[in-house]
Amino acid sequence: MRIAFIGNPNVGKSALVNAIAGTRLHVGNWPGVTVEKKEATFTFEGEEVKLVDLPGTYSLSSYSIEERVTRDYLLNERPDVVIDVVDATHLERNLFLTLQLLELGIPVVLALNVWDEAKERGIEIDTEALAGILDVAVVPTVATSGEGVGALLPTARRMAAERPATVAEYNQACRDAAAAERPHVAHYGPLVDPEVRLLGEALHRDAAEVVERVPCRWLAVKLLEGDEGTQALLDGAATTLLKQVGEQRRRIEALAGDDPATLISDGRYGFSKGVVAEVIRQRPIDRRDLTELIDRVVLHRWLGIPIFFAMLWFVFHTTFDGAQPFVDFINQVITGPVERWFLVGLTAIGAPDWVASLVSEGVIGGAGFVLTFVPILFFLYLFMGILEGSGYMARAAFVMDRFFHAIGLHGKSFIPMILGFGCNVPAVYATRSLDSYRDRVLTSLLIPLMSCSARLPVYAVFVAAFFVDQRGTVIFSLYLLGILLAVGMGFIFKRSLFRGDAPVFVMELPPYRFPTLRSLMLYVWEKLRSFVRKAGTYILATSVVIWFFLNLPWGVQNPADSYFGKVAGGVAPIFAPVGFGSWQATGALLTGVIAKEVVVSTMGEIYTPEPEAATAPPEVAEEIAQIGRGFVVACRDSVVAVLAGLHLFPAPEQQPPPSALAKRMRTAFTPLTAIAFMVFVLTYIPCVVTMAAMGQELGWRWTAFAAAYLLTLGWSLAFLTYQGGRLLGFA
Repeated sequence: MRIAFIGNPNVGKSALVNAIAGTRLHVGNWPGVTVEKKEATFTFEGEEVKLVDLPGTYSLSSYSIEERVTRDYLLNERPDVVIDVVDATHLERNLFLTLQLLELGIPVVLALNVWDEAKERGIEIDTEALAGILDVAVVPTVATSGEGVGALLPTARRMAAERPATVAEYNQACRDAAAAERPHVAHYGPLVDPEVRLLGEALHRDAAEVVERVPCRWLAVKLLEGDEGTQALLDGAATTLLKQVGEQRRRIEALAGDDPATLISDGRYGFSKGVVAEVIRQRPIDRRDLTELIDRVVLHRWLGIPIFFAMLWFVFHTTFDGAQPFVDFINQVITGPVERWFLVGLTAIGAPDWVASLVSEGVIGGAGFVLTFVPILFFLYLFMGILEGSGYMARAAFVMDRFFHAIGLHGKSFIPMILGFGCNVPAVYATRSLDSYRDRVLTSLLIPLMSCSARLPVYAVFVAAFFVDQRGTVIFSLYLLGILLAVGMGFIFKRSLFRGDAPVFVMELPPYRFPTLRSLMLYVWEKLRSFVRKAGTYILATSVVIWFFLNLPWGVQNPADSYFGKVAGGVAPIFAPVGFGSWQATGALLTGVIAKEVVVSTMGEIYTPEPEAATAPPEVAEEIAQIGRGFVVACRDSVVAVLAGLHLFPAPEQQPPPSALAKRMRTAFTPLTAIAFMVFVLTYIPCVVTMAAMGQELGWRWTAFAAAYLLTLGWSLAFLTYQGGRLLGFA
């Protein structure tokens, strides 16, 4: 049994799917597009069930990629049943999509989600009356607590067994005059309804093959709306039928004085309003809405932007305070017991010295070192998940709308940029939700200035070496710099390459909800799994390749004379004016084009000390016990550090000693060159995967332009940082 989940954005659909599927949910992309695809397959009461979480959409038109993906799946795959997730607190608006689903002839289960919030607001819904009017099954649910979730699958199976199995059977039922007037199908008025029936007969006559696989009434309504995506379904009958459709549309417009699409939309909303009037009774309650009270502050004209930046500062400050003890703990484990166990094992089997060097410097010093930053990403994704799940990120886009109008964009463009804090690749793909090609190009050119999570380990290395006491502030400043640079470059582009007025911005602000621990952990797990997978695959492969190039020609004593050192040394003079003209720093930047995490793994290899010979077998039991004690200490230190950072607890008098890498970097960099290096990492060319995404979305001409301007901007800013700092006496 295939069950499709559909619903408007921000109705809790994903939370409901997670409540049913949990960790069995697999995330990928729809074939041919980059909109996220979520599926889960499992056994329910002896029957195999496949859940498909369709993209959130308001309609089944073809104006956006999300609408097309959803509509194509429902038409071509035709699931056994659709679970339509609606917000019980905004039933009238959500029914606009429900009415379109009913015209597809697929059995529908209406999941009235956030049922608890509806009751708190005094909204009483007669579920039996609603089910009778729409001829659907209705199940009240609360995804966050699991209330009603257990009834969804049994109800879906019952509905699937009671309805027509094929499109042809459904169309045959609709051809009957009485069935065509079914009360659960929206009426569009005395001008439109006769034209729908007339066009339906023409479709049966002239496009019989089409209506064997496409619901006839739905197709007729969409053709009268002027939906271009639907016209492509007519195949060979297009010429004759499109001529008739054009005549019918002109006839409706002449009689009504308005276009058919508006009349049909008004009909759906009018029907929804009538349904709500029949099934909802609003009890008067004496209380202020919490969402409204919070929005009066966070959406304030003057306070909104400072609150947003204060929120970012809190996130980064707390992230590093809480994560640093775990970073130190994992680093000690990897460079201590783990490395020692590997070397002892290699010695025991008689492995040559170069294999020990490869494992110590290439694997552990490279890819293994990247894994030490998992705690930082865990805390960052945790906070980002809370901000997204609570509904605040939608407010951030709304608040930044006025800010973005100065650069010819609107707040909707800020949503892909927010995604860029996680990864630039999905952020570039997310620009598909923007309406105009101009907006998509301009937003994509600015997204690489959003500091992605892959850059975070680079910053962490330098703040651990030079700015331990100011780590949160330094990281926040870099993220803030990226936002300000995006605004500045957007301002320049608006007055040169992208002249024109900024479009109007309209978006829905969901009510505030605190995400459940389960949903948060699933969100964090998906993000961390992707990072660990990268560390264990191409970052590991890149680290091994770099190790070989650092040791070729074979037996080279000075790494500067290796193939890697010579290539990096040839490029190094370019970076001399910006303060880091050594072959080591240049080599790390060159490998960072593959992925920004590789900058860290390369540094780990270059600056890692030679492995010490390990011949005595380690006391494994004692070391495992020591690891356990170290984890407990890290948990304690993390809590203390967070509270101390918020000035709720006295800071520890003694800081942990710096790592071996931090000590080595202090001899290769100064605080000033460290800042210049981080500024360059923030702004220079993004990773190859991001560039490939930009090439796919924008074309290679714009991609080449992005690479050129980002390299120029990065070098210029690093130059100003370093040389300006020297003039001010910070060298």
